Amino acid sequence: MNAEELSFEEVFRGLHETIAHLEQGGLPLQEAIEHFERGMQLANRCAAILDGAELQVTRLLETSHLGGDEPAF
Repeated sequence: MNAEELSFEEVFRGLHETIAHLEQGGLPLQEAIEHFERGMQLANRCAAILDGAELQVTRLLETSHLGGDEPAF
């Protein structure tokens, strides 16, 4: 399944699994590079999901009565 189709939790779990494979060591170089590439894709997807969530929260705060009264995160 494509990372774009997964929930944040699924992407994050996949990232942790990828990191665990790399940390175990013993992988052939090409396989390690493939795991690293997949990890980077998953990390970028996690960041994009979090950026979207932050934007959504910011917009909600701006349209609520709290908009100008509360400090930013």
